[in-house]
Amino acid sequence: MRLVPLLLLASSLAHAEPKVAMIEKARFEEAGGIARLLAAREQLDREKKTFRFVESPDGKPLPTSDACKPPIPNSLKKLCDDWASSRLANQAEAAWNMHEVEVLGPIEADLDGAIVAYAKSRGIELLLEKYETGVVYMAPSVDITAAFIKDYNAKHPVVRPKPQPKR
Repeated sequence: MRLVPLLLLASSLAHAEPKVAMIEKARFEEAGGIARLLAAREQLDREKKTFRFVESPDGKPLPTSDACKPPIPNSLKKLCDDWASSRLANQAEAAWNMHEVEVLGPIEADLDGAIVAYAKSRGIELLLEKYETGVVYMAPSVDITAAFIKDYNAKHPVVRPKPQPKR
């Protein structure tokens, strides 16, 4: 007689619904979000104010159009200046984008791993990322974003450098 309840329990466990959750990564960069990510963004914002791209950091001249090599005719001077300025602006933007990837890339990779570990540790079998559209209804308990942010921030505190005394 005791086998029947055990069989029913085993049967109900075997047919248990998978545990599904949702996370909204966009909230990581909002106030109260992932502290490391917010601190890195603040640092990037400060750096961007003083960011300067040096056209030739290794001292080698950048390639130029044959039409813009000296001596430049007066009729092409404005066009060549505009072209050089545009090219430098594009290179500066690319250099800044690379710097952002260097700063944020490791944090984002760590977050991705932490999200997976967080989900696995809670028995979540399917974790979806929530975007602004696409979700018709979701029970509040399915959204693990706030709990993940709290857990991640507790395990990864931001260490800010102390200001140096002025001499």
